[in-house]
Amino acid sequence: MLFLIFVLAVAALLVALKALRDSRPRPGQPTPAERIAGLEERASARVEQRPSAPPVERPSGPPVARLKFCTSCGTKTREGARFCASCGAPLR
Repeated sequence: MLFLIFVLAVAALLVALKALRDSRPRPGQPTPAERIAGLEERASARVEQRPSAPPVERPSGPPVARLKFCTSCGTKTREGARFCASCGAPLR
């Protein structure tokens, strides 16, 4: 009995493998190679259509002092300060 079940399972597997090997796309459906080629064409078209970024305008003149904030308490600190005046934490 087990032998018969084994033979039927092997036969079903062989039929399934043959169907996969011989499978053809349905009429009107592209083959896998055609689908991949279409995806590659669309991807390259997107890259070509991507607009370039506008040039960044850098301000001329003397550098502007940047505000610093304490990472511990969030208080604004003076330029050149090494420690926060509010909580005393070292500034980075």
